[in-house]
Parts: sequence; structure tokens; C-alpha cells
Amino acid sequence: MGARAQRTGKIEYLKEGFILHWDEHVLTVEVIDYHATVLRLAWKDVQALATIASGAPSPEAAKPRTKRPALPEV
Repeated sequence: MGARAQRTGKIEYLKEGFILHWDEHVLTVEVIDYHATVLRLAWKDVQALATIASGAPSPEAAKPRTKRPALPEV
């Protein structure tokens, strides 16, 4: 049951007037306000939801870029 519980969920965008519900089969956008505004989701967020819902392991986090040494002042 633990794995299945993580593969369903919801996110509430109350200010915009939407609730997103998801499970391993579908993403549902519920409109909860007659005056709903635009709901904009970044592709990375949509992909993250798809990964969570599918139960697939998340991709490794990108390695942070190393800092370049500071240039000497002239």
C-alpha cells in the first residue's frame, strides 16, 4: 500500500481556482472557481508529477557546477 499511496495525490492552486489530482493512469484538472485564472505549469513540474505517478525512480539530480576562480583585480 505504501508505494500505491505515493502514486496518487493532489495539488491545490486555490488562488488560481484549480486542483490537480493524479494517479498512475491520469492527471485531472478540477476547476473550483467560476472566475478561475490561468494555470501555468512548467514542463519540469509536469514531468515530475508523471515520474511520481508512474512509480519510476526519479532521475539523478544534476551535479552543481563548479565555481570558477575569481579573476585578479587590476
